[in-house]
Amino acid sequence: MTDRLTQFRWTAAENGYRWIKRKSPADGRERWFLTDGAALGDPHAIREYSLAGQTGLFRNFSETDTTKAGIRRFANRYGLLTAGIEIEVRGPLWGLGQAFEFWSYEIKLLRHAHDLWQMARDRDSRGLANFIKWRGQDAVNYDARPAGLTILRTIAHRDTNRELLASFHAGDVIDPAWHQVQFAIDQKLTAAVSPRLLWDHGRLSLYYLPNDLLSAMWYQFARAIDGDRTYQRCENCRNWFEVRSPDGARADKRFCGDACRARAWRKAKEGTR
Repeated sequence: MTDRLTQFRWTAAENGYRWIKRKSPADGRERWFLTDGAALGDPHAIREYSLAGQTGLFRNFSETDTTKAGIRRFANRYGLLTAGIEIEVRGPLWGLGQAFEFWSYEIKLLRHAHDLWQMARDRDSRGLANFIKWRGQDAVNYDARPAGLTILRTIAHRDTNRELLASFHAGDVIDPAWHQVQFAIDQKLTAAVSPRLLWDHGRLSLYYLPNDLLSAMWYQFARAIDGDRTYQRCENCRNWFEVRSPDGARADKRFCGDACRARAWRKAKEGTR
């Protein structure tokens, strides 16, 4: 089964997105929503793109500023995270939008999950001790409040999953952190990634395909862990990209692709004139 995201495609509004303040259909409270502005009278053109070559998009997203300006910059390039929800944008006209709180939470969630992975991979016990808390020898908990997230969870407890608790050494924070990363990713991928038969080079092949952009980025993150992949910033566009993986990516790569390599070459050539 093919696990690459080369067949995943998503859409973004050609004319970008706007923040508008409207009542939330969920609770009736006024919130800021990001919308493509189609019902606001903007020309409505959609571009479709592939994640092929965007190997580090989940890293770009996790480092997005949780401000309206930062979120809008990301959306203008990559689109909404999911299909969005229906909001009244003007008079009787309705459109699709996503609340600022939704964007901010999802950025922080992926950012923190990635940080946990890095600390677990680096065996950073001091850093993980801020989030992994033991209650004697009876339980080990996860507390994400130091990362600005209101998440409290019991990873293992003697009364509910004694076998898992017994697999940890009391006081150890590294193995419980790995279990928390696993739990966070599994929660995001359950029912969000589906196997599908797609045409590939004239034949049907089985692919795992995410339902939306948010799921695709968590899937990228899962693949990063599975392949112990390493990422760095492109010297030209400053986007993250994969430099070491089981697929044979070179660790000495400086650019995310041929286009950025050519732009950097042109800049260097112009600078010598």
